[in-house]
Amino acid sequence: MTWQEIETWANQPLINIQGLELSVGILIKSVLLLVLVIVGSKLVRRVARKALTRLPNVDTSTADSIASLVYYALLALGLAWALSTVGFDATSLAVFTGALGLGVGLGFQEIAKNFISGIIMLINKTIKVGDVISVNDLTGKVEEVGMYSSRMRTVLDATVIIPNSQILNDQFVNWTHDRPIRMVEIPIGVHYESDLDEVMNILHESVREIEHLLAEPPARVLLLNYGNSSVDFAVRVWTDEVMYFQRVISVYNLEVWRRFKKSGVVIPYPQQDVYVKEWPGKQSE
Repeated sequence: MTWQEIETWANQPLINIQGLELSVGILIKSVLLLVLVIVGSKLVRRVARKALTRLPNVDTSTADSIASLVYYALLALGLAWALSTVGFDATSLAVFTGALGLGVGLGFQEIAKNFISGIIMLINKTIKVGDVISVNDLTGKVEEVGMYSSRMRTVLDATVIIPNSQILNDQFVNWTHDRPIRMVEIPIGVHYESDLDEVMNILHESVREIEHLLAEPPARVLLLNYGNSSVDFAVRVWTDEVMYFQRVISVYNLEVWRRFKKSGVVIPYPQQDVYVKEWPGKQSE
């Protein structure tokens, strides 16, 4: 087959859409242009991210957000350019626009909602890469903020994909939104016979011995209530171990236990006193 025959075959119309004839050559050209647009957009995003991280007062999360917006804007412009290059005009695109609108109406509402939510999150910095958040009883570190969904790594080392609309519409906690520390509350119960002043001193002193428990803001030791079996305290402390804070609580509880043992402070367990007025079956005299 000669080159002229190949060219004639490639230019032979295969499909006619609204007066626009599509040939094999045009379809191949369209695919190549789309590949070029996608690869070029990813390259620009990578270069933009590196350039932005070198600027002063621009953190990694901000650079990721701006680079992602540039990426999706280039994709949209590139798609329009690719379609116009192969001969699509506004009239020819009307049928596709109508079909797309019908598709959105029938089944793509969630996709559109997640996409818009992703743009809002990137602009407002609702969450950023590296933030520690809690959503639906799951706590983890954000690894990626995408245009449709976000990914986080939980304390149990599981990867969780969360739709962006769920983050914006549902209540969630961003523990590190303004600073990379969090407060934890540690409950402690002691026997009623304990010296409460000594107990409070031990609870305060134990904080100073534990790594990742901060001196500022200062710890707060509160006597909450008089329980059925114990006098109940709450120790409220700040830690910079935001995601794995339970490790810090474990070390603190062990330190308190050791100090209580040395000082004779007893941690009670639930118990119930039973008073017997008369043994069953005993004859009264």
